[in-house]
Amino acid sequence: MVFFSKIDKSFKSGLLVAFVAVSGPVYGESAQPSDIDIDIDNNGDVVEWVSGQAESFLNNYQPTIPEVLQKYDSCTPPGDMSITVNNVVEKVIYDYDGYSSIDLTNKFTGASGNNTGEKQVIGLTGRAIGIDLNRGLQIKKISPNYACLWIKSVDITATLKQRVIISNQYRSYECEQDRILQHENKHVFFNRAVFQEYHNISKRFYEKSLTPVRGVKIPTDTNDSEYMRIITGLDNYMLETADKIYKNMKQTASILNGIIDTEVAYDDYNSNTARICGQTGPKS
Repeated sequence: MVFFSKIDKSFKSGLLVAFVAVSGPVYGESAQPSDIDIDIDNNGDVVEWVSGQAESFLNNYQPTIPEVLQKYDSCTPPGDMSITVNNVVEKVIYDYDGYSSIDLTNKFTGASGNNTGEKQVIGLTGRAIGIDLNRGLQIKKISPNYACLWIKSVDITATLKQRVIISNQYRSYECEQDRILQHENKHVFFNRAVFQEYHNISKRFYEKSLTPVRGVKIPTDTNDSEYMRIITGLDNYMLETADKIYKNMKQTASILNGIIDTEVAYDDYNSNTARICGQTGPKS
């Protein structure tokens, strides 16, 4: 086995892209509002509910040691494990010109919005989360026959990108465009609240997940192939750990977004828009 005093690696887990909020009058993610006892117009209530979801996820999560490591005993690392988690929220991009309602319907829902009378997408909020993970491993001989391979540092940066698209057919209809924007900005707030509240528990989550595998006791005569298999197993486990928290984050965001993306919510939106703005908007 080749001994390295320090093994560093950085990689991206890739963009987990999900267009999670498609506004009206159809094609949103569905949820039953009665399932959630929160006032979605009260930002404090929304944040409190999301915080509860994140804490529940953390409390119920039980890490599973990767199979490749199960045959090895743990060791007490000679140094501490440093975990740093950063969140970056990029400025929201607003697009008022690039898509018609038909474009939005066809491109983002897979449905056809070409026929007169069919419901069409007039606004959409897209969310993408990117994860950059950098890790440092160290290895040190702890006895004549064994070495300790341990996780010295993990640095994670999560980036939230959001894009709001409003049908260009509403450029000349300020009142209707503002109404659509109000709806889409709710999605923007929901996504940001989820991102932030999960950030608040993420360091504890990674500590809980990585502590059981932070020190691996391996024989000094381990061949290079097996040694690299252990390191690959650790790397894959870190990526799977990141994936778990962001999948749960996506689920929580989908529940929130689904509350305002229902047929009932769209019907209320349409009737209120007609009352507030009058029948001045573009016709499908």
